[in-house]
Amino acid sequence: MTIFTRHPDAETLSQYAARDLNGTARVAIGSHLEKCTDCRETVKVLRQLTDLETDSVESQLQGDTLARVLNARAAGGRAILPTADPVPVRSRRLAVAAAIGIVAIIAVVSFMSIRNVSAGSRTGSLQFEPTAPQPGEIVHVTYEPSAALSRYDSLILRARFRRPVDDDYNEGPMQRRVGVMHRSRGQFALVFRLPDSVVFAVFAVETPVGDVIDDRNQQLWDLVTADDAGKPLFDALVQKQRDLMGRNWEELLRTTRALRALYPDDPEAGSLVAVSERWVLGQRIADSLLPAHRKRFAALQATLGEKTELPAGILIGMMHYAIQLDDSAAKRVWLSRLASAFPNDPEVLFREENRLANQYIKTQKDPRGFYTVLETQSKYFQELETVWQRAEPTHDRRLVLLAQNALMHAITAKDTAALRVWAVRFRRWYRDTPQVAAFLARDVLQYPTLRDTVMAWLREGARLLAEGPDGYRPLTANIAEQRDRNRAAAQPILAALGRALIRTGTRPAGSIRFGWLHPTGGIPKCCAVSLKRSSRAAIPARHFKATRGSSPTPEPRSLLRIRSARWPLAAGMRTGRCLLATLCGRCGRVC
Repeated sequence: MTIFTRHPDAETLSQYAARDLNGTARVAIGSHLEKCTDCRETVKVLRQLTDLETDSVESQLQGDTLARVLNARAAGGRAILPTADPVPVRSRRLAVAAAIGIVAIIAVVSFMSIRNVSAGSRTGSLQFEPTAPQPGEIVHVTYEPSAALSRYDSLILRARFRRPVDDDYNEGPMQRRVGVMHRSRGQFALVFRLPDSVVFAVFAVETPVGDVIDDRNQQLWDLVTADDAGKPLFDALVQKQRDLMGRNWEELLRTTRALRALYPDDPEAGSLVAVSERWVLGQRIADSLLPAHRKRFAALQATLGEKTELPAGILIGMMHYAIQLDDSAAKRVWLSRLASAFPNDPEVLFREENRLANQYIKTQKDPRGFYTVLETQSKYFQELETVWQRAEPTHDRRLVLLAQNALMHAITAKDTAALRVWAVRFRRWYRDTPQVAAFLARDVLQYPTLRDTVMAWLREGARLLAEGPDGYRPLTANIAEQRDRNRAAAQPILAALGRALIRTGTRPAGSIRFGWLHPTGGIPKCCAVSLKRSSRAAIPARHFKATRGSSPTPEPRSLLRIRSARWPLAAGMRTGRCLLATLCGRCGRVC
């Protein structure tokens, strides 16, 4: 089953890092890496680990693999990720390659040094009392300032609070301002109450105007909640693992191993270790560690198998652990027990969607290993509606996976009725992620009955990026950096909106503020858009014409040009030049 994700999954990134992907897939992943910092960092770490893999297997020191990798990184070892897969070089070229590598390292180190100085590379010291609070407890914070922040009388403490239900990665408005820290005897201090629903948090310190940040060299400070005895909560460590995804994979593996050590009788902990080892150490090293996992799983099965009443979390954990060990028989047993005891659990209902897809959607596997949908029967959507009605009241995060699958099948089947239902349900989960509107527009705008709805989503996404709520700003980004990110994120949204306006051939119902997107704060005259007061711009269809054909409404795939378009090409204007690539003839392409 294919599940839509916004990033390549860990296995695909591992294959790319190991140079095991074929030409087409490798080019596709390479294109994604050019735009995605998180995935690029992931591949960089995976290639570092792969370099140590052979020695680890030969020496059979499986337990020391992670420690040796981390020691190598602590000693200053770094990997430079190429933009394309390198071609093997002959030995006589090694000297030249080494020289190029040294130059690249110097350039990267110089760049990072510049960035870190502006963001507080000489990190201060942030301390909490108690160090392991309980949810809802009062926390005293003291901060010894870094050199860059020592001259201020007050500083801002920002945090990302996580609840047990929060998902992987750190997308959406998850950040918040905790409070103002005031100077007292050379230190900054603040007292706040940890929200009752929060089990894990990370922090950074910044200036009142948000231009200089101490983010502990992008590692952040964390706070893990604990029980009365001071033992870290299970949910707290799970949320720490999710928060670390995409920003520190080695620490993620340490966290899951600590979780298993503290909760050895919980099968979900073992499952998380198994999948983390595959993500961080690669498939081959992870396979070499499977015998120990199978032994642990057998012990859990012997202990839990005879118990007639088990909580849903234990049943789900056993099923997940069986999946990680590729034990299909055990998976069926534990899924059956879960479905029998908890028929409306979101995990059961998600597996029910999988069953319906296998039953009513006919696919064919191509030589590259990808599946092509040949037929989608309407019964899939009819029976899935009953499943959704049972699942929706739970408000569980796994519902988004069910909605993603249904949406993808509706797009593939070109079922307008199903698209109208599942596009709305899917977006409901990503209302706070403006980029999702551009994704939906790519496949849904072609249907006239859905066009107005998607255009409203695009306008909402563009306005959200224009306003730039501080909750969306990562703890490691200052305000100027986030403004640049918002401009970049708005480009595909405005491109999709431009295509939609041209398809409709009518003036949009509302206007959109475009001026904030241009580096100089205004719209270049060459855009030839209809300007209103306060740099508000509406884009009537009459301002566009197709490069081929003469019909008022151009073909969907026609390149579009604005009349008299002469966008400045100065280096400082590059952001603006590509801003409305769909609308600007100077770019000569559709973004």
